[in-house]
Amino acid sequence: MAMPEISVIIPAYHSGATIQACLEALAGQTFRDFEVILIDSTPRRSSVAEVAGRYPFVNHHHHPERLLPHQARNLGIQRARGRILVFTDPDCLAASHWLETLLAAHRAGRPVVGGAVGAAPGFWNLAVHLTKFGWWMPAGAAGPRTEIPSANASHERTVLERAGAFLGAFFSADSELSWRVRGLGFPIWFEPRAVVIHQHLAGLREFLKERFLRGRDFGAARTQLFRWTRRRCLVYLLLLPVLPLVMAVRALRFAGAGGYLGAWLATSPVQWAGHCMWCLGEASVHWRSLCDR
Repeated sequence: MAMPEISVIIPAYHSGATIQACLEALAGQTFRDFEVILIDSTPRRSSVAEVAGRYPFVNHHHHPERLLPHQARNLGIQRARGRILVFTDPDCLAASHWLETLLAAHRAGRPVVGGAVGAAPGFWNLAVHLTKFGWWMPAGAAGPRTEIPSANASHERTVLERAGAFLGAFFSADSELSWRVRGLGFPIWFEPRAVVIHQHLAGLREFLKERFLRGRDFGAARTQLFRWTRRRCLVYLLLLPVLPLVMAVRALRFAGAGGYLGAWLATSPVQWAGHCMWCLGEASVHWRSLCDR
């Protein structure tokens, strides 16, 4: 069997509501030499398996125990055959030229490429999206970035062979992998024309809880992986009142560059609440780290 040029790796957990639209978008890709590795860790055989069976390019693998997203991606890497490994999520819809555009960037000499992540229609979708993905919106400028989200990331296999796998226990492992890849001398390139649309199904309560937990996870990565000193933890806590503002201004800069200034202003209260919850989650880790030392 010939090796595909690209392997698209997707983690799935209770993803029955979105997986068909995700796979249908992949079925419409202009570039055809690819496979999909779908790692499904829903506890019992679910509708994900039934949907996956309708698409011959999908290799569905069911794992009997819950896998965190990056754990599932690591299993997908082991099973993938492509030269280029592309990551996305089961609630993302890829534009028809997505893989073609990513591949063109790789052929232009970019070993690591991140595409744009756009929002589904609606005020709430846009508000949540700008909070989480405001740095990677479509229509931004192409160029180097410090990190890329696993909702739209592409690595040449040789890069991951050198860098190693995702740190599966952390939700922020895509950020950590980006830092590790750059530390090895591989630049990360942002290609805004390679677009996926991310759907956000969570309500306000779930959104705020997720932001707190993701901030806590990111803080744990900093203290455990990067050995943040007592002094750095203390500085973070002292700066806590202004950190949501720093995050908001950063998002504003990218929103303005991409033509989303009006959307940023309209949804800023939701974004502010999300940034505050993230910072509180991270602060809880640094506070505990200070108390334990």
